[in-house]
Amino acid sequence: MASIGLHGVVAQYVATSRRSIGIRMALGARRGAVIALVCGRALRLTAAGLVVGVPLALGASRLVRGALPGVPDAAAGMLTIVVGVLTAAALLASLSPAWRASRVDPVATLRVD
Repeated sequence: MASIGLHGVVAQYVATSRRSIGIRMALGARRGAVIALVCGRALRLTAAGLVVGVPLALGASRLVRGALPGVPDAAAGMLTIVVGVLTAAALLASLSPAWRASRVDPVATLRVD
């Protein structure tokens, strides 16, 4: 679900930033730079979510463990795996919008307005 949500957010970012991406491409930005820009934004959003989510998950784990005896504590290894999987999913979810952004025609984009 996180990757689907992130894909939607990044796709919306690409749609609203089409003009600025077109200007960058008209000024000489390469496709790789545009892909890196879009994927970097997606990874920054993912990092922000993880900075908020991991401490909340640890706190929720302690609350559940306190309320229900016998429930195991959230293992650091499991959280590391979850962080890795979410980061990989975010990168994969951002590739489609990033590829679309790199295919923007600068002349057509600038001609619209």
